Amino acid sequence: MILASHNSWSYAKPKYWYMYPFRFMAKCQSKNIREQWNSGVRMYDLRVFFDETGNLLIRHGLMSFNISPQELCKDLEFLNEKANMGYTVIIRVILEQNHKNKKQKLMEYYFRNFCISIESLYTHVFFIEGVRKFDWQTIHSFNMSVTPVIEHKYSSTTAMFGGGNSKWYAKFDDFWPWLYAFIHNDYNFAKYIDNSCYLMLDFI
Repeated sequence: MILASHNSWSYAKPKYWYMYPFRFMAKCQSKNIREQWNSGVRMYDLRVFFDETGNLLIRHGLMSFNISPQELCKDLEFLNEKANMGYTVIIRVILEQNHKNKKQKLMEYYFRNFCISIESLYTHVFFIEGVRKFDWQTIHSFNMSVTPVIEHKYSSTTAMFGGGNSKWYAKFDDFWPWLYAFIHNDYNFAKYIDNSCYLMLDFI
């Protein structure tokens, strides 16, 4: 089993003051990228969005995080250096959109250019998926031809109290990712430790 972090850049503070009361719903990590690396994470989950003029935002749902493009580049450079040392580093890239908007083609144009740019700059890192969130349709196809097996074990993909995701109470922990991680991370880690998959968790 290899560790993967869900919404890897969501450790950062909200970009706008009015988002602070909802931070607990969007925060999925407490460690920064270097700390996640030191904890054994080798796959990262990058969620991006673009405003109408093409400015890059790091997001989870409607929450934008206070990470500048320059800070993101430093993180990607760090991971690229690790990959150049012989480590396998994978970054899943997702256009963080909950629904289609009026300028969808423009949004996807910005996203494609972003994907092309990071793949050409950070050549030792493997980038995967290149999808939009609301229907998981591929917007950009990265060069990595084989998608690794990922076990998604975090609040929005599982039911903390059992009974399946269709039950109303299965949605309770979606509003507080830390709660599911606190209760289940150790169990999931032990369950998959001898597996060859990537185990994607909140709060590594």
